[in-house]
Amino acid sequence: MFVGKNDFQLVGSVLRDRLFNENQIEHKLLQISREIKPNALVRKLLKLNSSDKAIYIERLVYHKGDPVDYEKIWIPEKFDNGELIEKISKYELIIPALEQIGISISKTRLMLEPQILTENSTNLKLRKGSPVLLLWRIAFDLQEQPVALIEHLVTNQGSKNLLHFDFPNS
Repeated sequence: MFVGKNDFQLVGSVLRDRLFNENQIEHKLLQISREIKPNALVRKLLKLNSSDKAIYIERLVYHKGDPVDYEKIWIPEKFDNGELIEKISKYELIIPALEQIGISISKTRLMLEPQILTENSTNLKLRKGSPVLLLWRIAFDLQEQPVALIEHLVTNQGSKNLLHFDFPNS
C-alpha cells in the first residue's frame, strides 16, 4: 500500500511545534565533528567504505522545557560544501539544510522500532526500562545514493501521535 501526501495529517503537538511553532522548541548541540569514521552499520546504510569519514552531530531537542528527542546524524563528508555544518549546528532541519546547499533529495526511508532503554539516559532524563521510539531516517539523492542518516531516540512524550493516517478502503 502506498501512502499519498493527503492520506495523513500531523496531530502530535511536539512534531507540529517543531515544524510550525519554533518558540515551543529548544535545541542543544552536544557534539559536532568532521572526522568521525562511522561504525559498520552506519557505513552499510550510507554505502561508505571503511576509510570514508562522515560529519557527525549529536543534538538534543526540548519541547516546552522537557527533552523529547536525542538525535544522532551522519552525513558523508563528501557532501559538505563548507556550509552544511554551520546550517545544521544552528538547528536547521537536516533535509532542508541539505537541499539549501544543493543536494536534491528524492526520498527518505523511515524505520521505526519501539524499544526499552537498557541503561539510564541522562540526556533524555529517563531511567533504564523506560519506553522509547527509535526512528531512523535515510535521505537519498536523485541518483538514489544515501546522503544522510538521522537517528532519533524519542521519548514517550515526543512520540505521542506523531502522525495520524487515514487509509482509503478500496
